[in-house]
Amino acid sequence: MKSKLIIQLCIVTVLSFLFTSIINADVDIEKHIVLLYDFSGSVLNKNTLNRANQYLTDIVCNRSLNQQDLISDNDFIVNKLRQYKFAEPLYQSGDIVTFCSFGINSDGIASVTASTTTRAAFFENFAKELVKLHDSYPNPSDRGIREFLNRNFPNRTTPRFNYTFSRYALPLSFKVIPDFYPVHTIFVIVSDFRHGAEESNIADQLLIQRFFPTFLNATRQFEEIFATKYKIIDLLTLNVGTINGIVIKVIEIQTALPATISLKSEEKPVLSKKGVDEYKISKTKFKLSNLENFKVNERYILLNFPRSKQIKQY
Repeated sequence: MKSKLIIQLCIVTVLSFLFTSIINADVDIEKHIVLLYDFSGSVLNKNTLNRANQYLTDIVCNRSLNQQDLISDNDFIVNKLRQYKFAEPLYQSGDIVTFCSFGINSDGIASVTASTTTRAAFFENFAKELVKLHDSYPNPSDRGIREFLNRNFPNRTTPRFNYTFSRYALPLSFKVIPDFYPVHTIFVIVSDFRHGAEESNIADQLLIQRFFPTFLNATRQFEEIFATKYKIIDLLTLNVGTINGIVIKVIEIQTALPATISLKSEEKPVLSKKGVDEYKISKTKFKLSNLENFKVNERYILLNFPRSKQIKQY
């Protein structure tokens, strides 16, 4: 997602000026496609697993699927965005594909509990134990995108997890996936969503209450914050199998609102004129917050001269 933020701090002295910090990201990647795969026994034990992998390969490598493209009468497309705006196949040369799995066992839960003292530490540790980053493509290990997918797809021998926390896999994955800053971020999620695909399903919340009761309210707030920061657009939902089957969801993630970055200082900077076009600002410490999803490329000062209607960059 392209990020360009402007922070302005107005200071009234002999001359009115603006202290401005520009935070932006170079954008040279069209799409970051994140494959988020449920590695729970509930999913990997299903006899539709190979079919799901085949559909996933079609979506990424061949075309977006329609009902007539499906192999079994038990498979069906729940919804598909009428204007599927991306070129087919989903992966195009120049895109980045990241493969992640999610799931956790009792030892992972115990590790989160033992190493957590604060809210921030809880979500960092929970994300690290729940979501595993396998690999990204392109890379020198694979001769093509199909080989990359086949190498990372689960099979009958893949270790299984007891709990998936599918409700939280998407937002927590943002703490794990690489920061590529593409134009579009696409998630392809594969799960049976046994523990919560929708807000009405509270099974995952009950698991949080059971295993991490101290952080139940924090988890609810974490969900609320994520919902205000990001907009989720459903592009495709494909059910593989009948009731409790595997579901493939293709979604685009957009920033819902411009991110707010606060700039604070307990000091009072002083501006003094040194020459015709030369100024000096006193040494001042500023503290920036909410920068976790952005990188700083450049900083500079803009001076605004209201009377002459000039703005000069230094």
